[in-house]
This record gives sequence, C-alpha cells and structure tokens, in this order.
Amino acid sequence: MRGIIIMEKKICEICANEFECEDLEETLCEDCKKSLEEEIDKEEALEEVNEEANDVEDAEEAAEEVEDAEETEETEETSEAEMSADVILSANGEPLTEEEIIALEEAEREKLIKKQKTIKIASIAAGIVALILVVLFVPFKKDKVVEGKRVNLFTCIESAITFSNDKTAAMSIGNERIDESLFNYFLEGAQYNLMTENLGQQPTQEDVKNFWSKEIDGKDAASLAKENAQKDIIEFICARQKAEKMGITISDEEKKSLDNYMNSYITDDFLKQMKLTKEQVRYILEGSSLTNALAQKVITEDKRYDIPNDKIEAAIKEKGEKISAKHILFNTIDTATYQPLDDAKKAEVMKKAQETLDKIKAGEDFDTLMNSLSEDPGLASYPDGYTFGKGEMVAPFEEAAFKLEEGKVSELVETDFGIHIIKRIPLTLSETDLQNEKLKMQNEMFEKDISSWAKGTKIIYNTKLIDNLAVIKEQ
Repeated sequence: MRGIIIMEKKICEICANEFECEDLEETLCEDCKKSLEEEIDKEEALEEVNEEANDVEDAEEAAEEVEDAEETEETEETSEAEMSADVILSANGEPLTEEEIIALEEAEREKLIKKQKTIKIASIAAGIVALILVVLFVPFKKDKVVEGKRVNLFTCIESAITFSNDKTAAMSIGNERIDESLFNYFLEGAQYNLMTENLGQQPTQEDVKNFWSKEIDGKDAASLAKENAQKDIIEFICARQKAEKMGITISDEEKKSLDNYMNSYITDDFLKQMKLTKEQVRYILEGSSLTNALAQKVITEDKRYDIPNDKIEAAIKEKGEKISAKHILFNTIDTATYQPLDDAKKAEVMKKAQETLDKIKAGEDFDTLMNSLSEDPGLASYPDGYTFGKGEMVAPFEEAAFKLEEGKVSELVETDFGIHIIKRIPLTLSETDLQNEKLKMQNEMFEKDISSWAKGTKIIYNTKLIDNLAVIKEQ
C-alpha cells in the first residue's frame, strides 16, 4: 500500500503567492527557488571572472589550461563514443552488418564534431564576455599601469583568437599570414645585421656567443633582433601591398629573369639550409622586385624626394659623419720591400717630421711644405685633401683628424704607413658624395613612408611563438 503524502498550503516569502509543499520548513515556491539558484550561479561565475581579470599576466596560462581541458574532453568524448558504439553493438544480441557499423560510427562522429564546435563557440564567447567584464570593471582613468594591462589583455585575447587555428603563423599583417619559417628568414637577416653593426665583419664564435647575452640600448640583443625582424617584415609586406594597390606589377621580362634565377641557384640543398619552400623564395624575390619598382616610382614622381644640394650639404655637416683633411706623410716603410724601416732610419724620419711640424707652428705655409715634403702617393690625385667618414681611414689617423677643429694642425700621428701631420680643412663634397648622401636620405624617407602606410594596416603578433624562437649562438 502506498503511503499518504500530506501537502500543506504556504505563502512564498518572495512572490507572496500561495503554493503547496510537503516540506514543512520550505518557505519558497518552486519558481522563486529556481530563480534564486540561477542568480547565485551567476554571481559565482561573475566573481570567478573578476578574480581572473585582476591578474592580466595569468591570461595566457588560463588560455592554455582551457585548451588542455578541451583536448582532454575531446579525448574522453571520443572514448565515450567508442564505448557507446560497443554497447549498442552487443546489446542486440545479433552482430551488425559492416554497413550498419560504418553508419553508426559516422553518426557518432557527427555528434562529436557538433559537440566540439559548440564547446569551441562557448569558449570564444566566454573569452569575449571576460574581456568585456574586465574592460568594464577596470577604471577608465589616466593610469599607465592600468591602461597598459588593458592593452595587454586586448592584445592577448586578439592574438589567441587569431592564431587559434594556425599556431605556425608568427604574424598577421592585413590579410597575409607570416609563418614561422618565413619569420625565421627575416630573423636571421636581422641577427646578422645586428652582429655586423656591433662586432664587425669577422667575429669569432666566442664573440657571437657572448654577444647574445649583452644589452644594446637597454634591450638584450636577442629581443632587439626579433624587434628588427618584425619591423623588416612589416616594411616588406606593407610595401608589397602598397605596390599592388598602385597597380605596380612584375613584367614578363622580370618573371622570366626570376625563373632563370630560381632554376640556376635555388637548389634543394639551399632550400633545406634556409628551411624555406620554393614558393616562399619566389614570394621574397617578387616582393623585393615590387618594392624596388615602388621606390623608383615614388622617388621619381613625388617632389619631396627631389632634395637640393644645399640641404644635402647641410645634412652631412649636421651629422658630422664626414670631414675633409690634408696631411704630410713621412714613410716608415721601405717602398721597395714594403718592410718597416729599422730603428735608426725610423728615428731619422721622426726627426724630419718633428722639424717640419716646428716650421708649421712657426708660421710656414702648410700647403707649400706638403707639396715639397709629403710622401703620400695619393697627393697627385687629391691635392685639395681627402673627404672621408668614420671607418674609412686607419684608426689613429681618423681619431686625430676628427678631434681637430677646422684650420688646426695635429701633433705627429703614427700609423702603420708612417708619420702624419694632419690639417683639418672646411668640408668639401664631391658630386659622388652628394649623390650617395641623397640616395641615403631618399631611402630614409621611403622607409618613413612605408611606416606611415603600415599605420593603417592591422598587425597581430603571435607573441608565444616569437618569444620561443631561438637566436643563433654561433656562426
């Protein structure tokens, strides 16, 4: 016999409606109780989101945990699907045909795919909700730390969404993806340039190893190389995109030339060494051709690039990178054997040089003494002196010349070539000097224009991949 259930009429404390319930201590109707439970769940979820949003630096770790959890859940669901199939197969007591098994497995796979899509959409939606909540709850005030965290969070989430389905891409520039191998190509170029600028053309392996642990302009060399690589890639891609927008294309003749070059020089060994595909090499070569064509068109048609000589001269003088000087040379090398003079003969040369310097200090004309005494074989070709920049002359000569004021004469300066008396003269620039500086200035202007074009391009970095890339440790 079934027990008798006594229902008691009560008034809900929230909605004040009458309801029946067997629990004598219950004070809420079912609808209000359900609503209250939902509110509690929402508050708990909001509290969890706020706690995670307070520490922006944990965003990536949280994303990784979500990803790992999804993979685990997918694995478990796959196992469940297989187990489910086994149960159905054995429950009938009769074996299924091969066609029925295939159909059953296909149905299970479709269910699994739908469920995975639902999980992924929910995950992205949760990320967007978290982002909105963080932005809403972080005060909008001029606080650099808070503002920096907000920007970092936006960047982190945007990067995670962009590269969620393409983890091998290092950057996204406009509508183009830069994969890891192409990024590495630019990174190696940036590393080489950075080492050459700081270590010279022939560094030792030990120099290279030590170099990457040093700081340059307040940044470690490895990070600076990656920044330079990113800058080079952006300029390369944006210049290519600008060329295409301006209708600049590669001519049939250029395409033929590229084909010949690819067939002659781009071997399988080369591709293996560079870790590139033939398509990527061609992409780089075509991009370089388009950039050169773009530069030629812009420099020719844009009047800003037509720089007058007086501005070029002023720029050279302002930089202080070039000077002009004359010198009187007394050889300490035997011109017949190219061997250094012995000590006795060198002492005679030193005495003659000192006597000449004393005459100059006493007021005798520098040019007259130079033309009569200098043993410089280049005097006939450069009677008005030399114009040079840093790194173009032997170090002792260069250092002494750059320290002089215009019109002043140095003390005796000894180099491997002999004893010098140097006179700094007003800067004189040849047509070649002016043309070289003009090309340099035009190139700098073109790079600035590319940077300006890049400002309108959406650029996203896969920071996780880039940070994990290693620099070369030896040559």
